[in-house]
Amino acid sequence: MARLRTNILEARDKDTLENMINRFLYDLPEGDFIDIKFSTYTFYDKHSVYTALILFKIT
Repeated sequence: MARLRTNILEARDKDTLENMINRFLYDLPEGDFIDIKFSTYTFYDKHSVYTALILFKIT
């Protein structure tokens, strides 16, 4: 039976977050990736934080 796991990645810009996601998915065994959910939060109209919640399984 497979167990579901999550990983949250956080970055200050979209390009950095994209690179972090690609590195994480590269190390993940093929077929274990399930879904990614994205979110953006802006502080005082100046600083944004981009997050990605990655859902994957462990066999």
